[in-house]
Amino acid sequence: MREATLPQAAMTRSWPGGTIPLALRYGLSVLAAGLALLIRWALDPVLGDKQPFPIFYVAIALTAWWAGWRPGLMTLVLGYFAGEWFFLPPRHSLWVEDWAHLVELMTYFAVGSTSVALISSLKKAEWLARTSAQSLQREKEEVEIEVQERRRIEKALRESEQRFRAIFHQ
Repeated sequence: MREATLPQAAMTRSWPGGTIPLALRYGLSVLAAGLALLIRWALDPVLGDKQPFPIFYVAIALTAWWAGWRPGLMTLVLGYFAGEWFFLPPRHSLWVEDWAHLVELMTYFAVGSTSVALISSLKKAEWLARTSAQSLQREKEEVEIEVQERRRIEKALRESEQRFRAIFHQ
């Protein structure tokens, strides 16, 4: 039995006409990060300097699911810059103020990149399962054709034997 392998083309995302164009995939990344920024900005009066990144986690996961792991990582980086610049003190700076700030950033990158990796792994497993199912269906159809051909040959052989016996038993 052949082993299923993952060709380079399988890493692209499905689209009704083929694959999602590269510009659209990365555009989705920018759009998701921008939308997450707007939502977090709307929540800023309530959250203040707390919880700068959770909205970006959702954007990262959705981007990784729909556009792939590279755009997912791009959303992760865009979310970092947006969260750091707009919501972490000192605001409008990329300065890492203290150890707690550094741990928060490391946690963001760890959770975000883990999400991207898990979603990418899930999508790859989904593709492999679909490919294997299609391969098994093709093999089943081939076996069914072979079984029908063998039955036809066996029937022809039985008829030939009967004719042979009829000739020599007379």
